[in-house]
Amino acid sequence: VVEIPNPTIAVTSASMCFGTSAVLNASGATTYVWAPSNTLNSSTGSSVIASPNANTIYSIIGTSLNCNSQTQIDSVIVVANPVIVISPPTPTVCAGSAIGLTAIGATDYTWSPAASLNTNTGNFVIASPIVTTNYLIIGSAAGCTSTAVKQVQVIQLPQLQAICDRTAICVGDQTNINANGANSYTWIPSAGLSSAFSNFVVADPLITTVYSLIGRNGLCTATLSVPINVIAKPVLELSTSNQKICIGQSASIFASGAQAY
Repeated sequence: VVEIPNPTIAVTSASMCFGTSAVLNASGATTYVWAPSNTLNSSTGSSVIASPNANTIYSIIGTSLNCNSQTQIDSVIVVANPVIVISPPTPTVCAGSAIGLTAIGATDYTWSPAASLNTNTGNFVIASPIVTTNYLIIGSAAGCTSTAVKQVQVIQLPQLQAICDRTAICVGDQTNINANGANSYTWIPSAGLSSAFSNFVVADPLITTVYSLIGRNGLCTATLSVPINVIAKPVLELSTSNQKICIGQSASIFASGAQAY
């Protein structure tokens, strides 16, 4: 009678990121049986692939020459993927401006596209996109990665125009100004205007005035200067060399106070 010793098997434990898989190996026997098998690609063999959703303990029995080993325990640790959160929640920026974006939930970050960012790594970046842009953020922690997408909306600046009937008026006269290119308007100063908030105003300032027109498209503004030159009316004076003349005589009359007569 030949006494056959039971095999002594060795198994490897592993850790994996959620949603991935891990390879488990056993040695020391000829055949192997793994349990539970519902998260394994196979219940037999010296090497199996485990894909559990949570930490799982597997038991393995090895067999050689019809002799079984003691049951060995193997564990797979499932590491949660980082949950990446980007703030502000709905970033909006005016064309030509910049906005800071902050990421939390991971240890290391990579941002793309990098062309409109001050840096493509780190939890804080400054974005200066020309048009509305979706940024992809890859975050990693404890060897596991996740992605997030954050859209930065770009609002174009108002393209202001102000059309004046006349840019120079006499004292007491008025001129019409029609503005366009924005959603709302503010005139500063409002003195001498028919409205401080309309796109169409009537201007009758008493002195030369430079109006600032502020146009808004939501959060974004643009400013335009609208000068109105006010010209004083001439004060005429007449004089003569002889206020009384006889019939047939003549007298000179002189005018002053204006440029043309």
